[in-house]
Amino acid sequence: MTATHSIAPTLLVAIDISKHRHEVLIGIPGKKRRRRITITNTLDWVHWYNEKRLYGPLGYISPATAERNFYNAELTAKIDAE
Repeated sequence: MTATHSIAPTLLVAIDISKHRHEVLIGIPGKKRRRRITITNTLDWVHWYNEKRLYGPLGYISPATAERNFYNAELTAKIDAE
């Protein structure tokens, strides 16, 4: 049994780019109705959360810096042991 899917051709009408989200307006040719899709910039937020945010319990350094320090200390201890 073969399944076929028919997807109507779509047309990208507009893109609105702001600091925290991207809005894409998509329309189907021949129809008046358009659909707006909002895409949040989660990657920017994750980058800030891991790289820029200062975390008090870690000594007011970023989580990424704390992780780098941990692995550097572990590597140094391993080299010194040899």
